[in-house]
Amino acid sequence: MIAALAVPSSASQQITINSTYSPPYTTPNRDGYFDLLLIEAFGRLGYQVHVNMLPAQRALADAASGRADGDIGRIAGLDKSYPSLVRVPEPALDSREFVGFSRHVDIATTSWETLAPYHLAYVEGWQIFRDNIPKQATVTALHSTDALFRFLDKDRCDIALTARFDGLAMLKALHIEDVHILEPPLASLKMYLYLNRNRIDLVEPLAEIFREMKADGSIDSIRTQVFGRYARR
Repeated sequence: MIAALAVPSSASQQITINSTYSPPYTTPNRDGYFDLLLIEAFGRLGYQVHVNMLPAQRALADAASGRADGDIGRIAGLDKSYPSLVRVPEPALDSREFVGFSRHVDIATTSWETLAPYHLAYVEGWQIFRDNIPKQATVTALHSTDALFRFLDKDRCDIALTARFDGLAMLKALHIEDVHILEPPLASLKMYLYLNRNRIDLVEPLAEIFREMKADGSIDSIRTQVFGRYARR
């Protein structure tokens, strides 16, 4: 298991990184994928990191203004809209898969167009779904992943759209057994850590540490430790 490294306790060595993610990526117990990744990576640089769970827009605004040191789990290109943020060039997560969950539909999701005949639901604000869902599909946007899967569990939609492990974690939390994942994934994206420019000196060292953690097996260990909790038996 990956554990936090011994790090200095000096206030000057404190780092705050915002995350908009729920389990399995960020958890109140600091044992999610991003939690463990950041604890390990910043620990190797001698910093103690606090991962702050916030709503998406506030997390981004705080990181951009410097109230927080950074924001994790964002796609490439965010720095074009927020020039005060600098992307750590090595991905924090190499692949986040976006899939459909269903109880009654069993199709191969080889393209977004395969979703057209169905009533779809997703969490409002997820741009990847808003931009790609076929226009002829019936769509409902919900306020949270919890609401999304309760909606699916009541058979009020045919397919719930979310990221793979977000959905698996919610199925486990709600004790829903008879829902399956539609394959293959509709999309897969790399996710990055962004730092405020006042921490630009840490960008390249963190990129190198992320590469080292991939090479030495630390990333694989974190993935197995965290995502293994939600593997379907």
